[in-house]
Amino acid sequence: MEAAPKHWVMSKNDGKSYLKKSIQKGDYYIKEVPDWELDENKLAARNCPVNIITVQSK
Repeated sequence: MEAAPKHWVMSKNDGKSYLKKSIQKGDYYIKEVPDWELDENKLAARNCPVNIITVQSK
């Protein structure tokens, strides 16, 4: 979350990170980001202590 605060927020209620302005599809939340913000979101995925963030590029 700290690597890409524009896209991620941590809940004060449960301590989990949430993807801002995303669309839920089944069990997943999806959001398209510009190419220049891809690296910071990949870093957020690498830094995630529970490995729940996945970043894919088209």
